[in-house]
Amino acid sequence: MREEEPLNCCAFIGLSFRMAQMLGLHRDPQHFKSLDPISAEVRRRIWWHVVHLDVSIAVASGLPPIIDLHCWDVQKPTELKDEAIGTPDGLQYDRSVAAGNRVRDSADDPEDVNGHSMVSTGGVLAGGKFSSTYLMRKALSKLCARTSPSVEDQSDMRAWFRNMSEDLAARIERIPQGPSNRRSGSVRQPDDVIEYRMRLNKWARLLLSGFIDRNWIICHPILKTSLQQGLPNVYEQGLNHCIMFLKKATHLACIPDFRHFQWSWPGIHQPVQPLTIVLQDLIERPVSPIAELARRYIDIAFVLLRPSEGLRGGEEDASMPRPPSEGSAETWEYLGRLRSTAWSNAGIDPSMFCTWQAATAYCLLDQEVGDGAASVSTSTGFSESLLDPAIFPTDTMVAGQDFTNEISGFGSMDMYPARWYDGLNELNVDAVGIGLQ
Repeated sequence: MREEEPLNCCAFIGLSFRMAQMLGLHRDPQHFKSLDPISAEVRRRIWWHVVHLDVSIAVASGLPPIIDLHCWDVQKPTELKDEAIGTPDGLQYDRSVAAGNRVRDSADDPEDVNGHSMVSTGGVLAGGKFSSTYLMRKALSKLCARTSPSVEDQSDMRAWFRNMSEDLAARIERIPQGPSNRRSGSVRQPDDVIEYRMRLNKWARLLLSGFIDRNWIICHPILKTSLQQGLPNVYEQGLNHCIMFLKKATHLACIPDFRHFQWSWPGIHQPVQPLTIVLQDLIERPVSPIAELARRYIDIAFVLLRPSEGLRGGEEDASMPRPPSEGSAETWEYLGRLRSTAWSNAGIDPSMFCTWQAATAYCLLDQEVGDGAASVSTSTGFSESLLDPAIFPTDTMVAGQDFTNEISGFGSMDMYPARWYDGLNELNVDAVGIGLQ
């Protein structure tokens, strides 16, 4: 599914939903006693992926989702490793999760060949993705209603986002960052396996962190209107999450450790919506406290993520350009015109873009600085909302979400010896609208 062309997938989702219903995938496998544990798990994974696609297309297109929350009762897929599914220990683990008293467990240390943990990095990541999907589906029920969300609805949504952010932050902590927790006496994995597992863990942690940002992005319309009246800092909070999502998307595009996983592009880390939100804010507020940082990541996103010269990658480190399409080119032309207006309002030449080399070098430096940044600075007013536990818990500010340190700690893009060029001339098709208005 391309976020740039969400309407192309609408018919496919409707068809897949009806086929899933015909196969009984909308009912939890526990209703079918003849199914073995592996078959039951496969059915759950397929159904939840259909729900995920429906929600993703609804968010990207601005249309209501197709799948009703009350027409299915499928439990989320397990976090267990495949080989543990259906075993006595695995069944006991799933029962503890269902009862809400899961035994504290993390994914395996990348070095440990014995694999003492019962859960996998992929399972923890998928659990976060599907939990985030369900939250967005509930939020869409409020946002797509015939009447505007009430104050009670808005309060409920804030609580949902806060709880989900805590859950995603806890999942991040369950994925080891590096080979530091290997048990005494355990056998060490071969170096190539260790390297792959460390890359996978790093990629999964960054994606989970991005889910935190994306949950807030979909509520931008009400954050800017009705919520603004009661909680003036909430809009800034949502805008900060948009910028952080752009940062993480660019990291996914250019950090060498993630090249093996770029086959999943465009996937769930597409930048069109946050780009649109941030650009619209820059048009209205060209000198806001976060305008400089926003312009920086918008330029990097244009270089690294657009179809013409954007993300390249593939399995086994193969280099494969992102397939271009007419709709995606039109969308990026529309974003380019928004950028031109925003830059002109700030008195900046909109024809100047950074090169691929400069953008990549900046992201790699950003990664090194951001790896150790987990706290939130309070030196400027716009970050004070990040410290309000009624709005957002501070322990979920992961992956270097320190905006004030970023503004003061990084130099200008032109500190890198790179050529600047007119990037807008390469976007040579007409503009179209995007689902988020």
